[in-house]
Amino acid sequence: MRKIIILILSLNIYLNLAYGQNNFLPEYTYLISGNNVNVREDLNDKSRVLIKLKIADRVKIIKKSNIEYKNRSIAGKWVLIDTNYTKTYDKKDTYKGWVLDYYLIGNDDFKVVKDFYDLKLEGYYGDYYICYEFKKDGSYKQIYYDLYNDPQKRNIKHFYGKLYGYKNIFITRSIIGIEIFYMRKNKICVAYTNVSVEIK
Repeated sequence: MRKIIILILSLNIYLNLAYGQNNFLPEYTYLISGNNVNVREDLNDKSRVLIKLKIADRVKIIKKSNIEYKNRSIAGKWVLIDTNYTKTYDKKDTYKGWVLDYYLIGNDDFKVVKDFYDLKLEGYYGDYYICYEFKKDGSYKQIYYDLYNDPQKRNIKHFYGKLYGYKNIFITRSIIGIEIFYMRKNKICVAYTNVSVEIK
């Protein structure tokens, strides 16, 4: 038993050294930090809009350009992305277009959160109960169970972790894998769900 524990710890240390603790997303994958972000046909803000992206949508960078854009507080370079949204029934036929890198958040951007909110975020997503108890130092406790397979709540799981963040996006590892949150107006929301809590 002791050898197994040492082996697991060694493997975790190796993975952190090899890939870094902040590698939450696959290579070339980024999260969108804005809402209704325009993906355009060409590298300018007058070009036709192909699709609008939501906050925390995952996209892949295909190509970077050196063409810069600046308008008030928004500045960046145009990059060609694959939105992963399909145009037709063919899953390979996805919307690809240009967006400013200003709206993209990748692994290298995320830093440990040291100043957060003391709050409880809970709700239901399908058959799953989601609960996060956040602390002001960015740490959290996750409580999780499967309502469908465990209606008596005999197998409640607990997980402790630390938030990483950049701009209005937060990310962490949890019982169910990678969990993404975002801040919008006065709410913290769990990405891809209707679960949110108001910041008081």
